[in-house]
Amino acid sequence: MGNLDKKDQTIAELEYCLNQYFGKHIAPVYEQGLKYVKQQADNEVSDYIKKITPRA
Repeated sequence: MGNLDKKDQTIAELEYCLNQYFGKHIAPVYEQGLKYVKQQADNEVSDYIKKITPRA
């Protein structure tokens, strides 16, 4: 790891581990939740538009 002292190296290793954990375990759940929220918002907007649009 170049010219890092032991403390900096330990911090870099910890950061690497946290990034790996986040990418594999947290991000997918977050993305799934975000997709769900966006879909619900789209459905609400569609329902609202159908409700206020006059029928022929």
